Amino acid sequence: LGREIRRPSRGCGLLGLGDKVEVRDSAITTWLEGVVTDLHPVLVTPVGWRFGYAWRTYRRRGRICRPARQQMRSVHADAVQSNRSRHLPMQEHRFLQRPPSQRSPPTEASPHSRRPACLCLFDVDRTLTCKQSQARDCNGTQEVADAWDPAFGGGPLVLSDLALRLNDTFCSSCYKGVVSMGDASGPRSAMRRALLDALGGPQWTLSDTWSRAYPDVTSLLVTGAQDRHKQDSVRQIVRWLARHKAVHVQDADVHFFDDNVLN
Repeated sequence: LGREIRRPSRGCGLLGLGDKVEVRDSAITTWLEGVVTDLHPVLVTPVGWRFGYAWRTYRRRGRICRPARQQMRSVHADAVQSNRSRHLPMQEHRFLQRPPSQRSPPTEASPHSRRPACLCLFDVDRTLTCKQSQARDCNGTQEVADAWDPAFGGGPLVLSDLALRLNDTFCSSCYKGVVSMGDASGPRSAMRRALLDALGGPQWTLSDTWSRAYPDVTSLLVTGAQDRHKQDSVRQIVRWLARHKAVHVQDADVHFFDDNVLN
């Protein structure tokens, strides 16, 4: 990403609803064409996405720029409020399939848009994946062609029943991400692409780059998070969403799923 995502000194001027711009930040590898859909703060909805978000870098008429300061002020105010509440306890380990009577639909994340207000984060090995070479013996799983899973001795990647049926759970309407101890086969791997697709793609992860664990979280796709300490990365993901995307998720609406009871 280099210099392109650094906050530019040139101002875009006052942006208006419907203005066409390109956007990018540290969690997205390419420029996304979009439309300004909210003001104060400026939120841009990329083409093909359902909701608008704050972005680090904007490009208008071929020039990299930043929105007028007064249009971004509320983003910074929200970030301050998020930092003040970062030490509040977070509820974890919720069951993926809760009884219908106990489920509550996502509420509005902000007065600007009807965005999701919940977050589902998953371990990778033996949570989003199944034991390698066991697709025939494990109903509902699927082996991914030409994708290698290095965990526990290695073998062809097999997506778990959970990974393939996320749209049948309440997480279908939540932001989604990964907090894994393993590296999911490393940068630019077929395994990482398959996992991103299973989570719904960048529209639901707000990321297509993978991040190191706490204290260096820069996206919703985190690797290298040690057991017993994954909650630290979960907390920082929530703070990253508030600070960089103007997305605010209450602690009670954050759900983390792992096959290890230590987490």
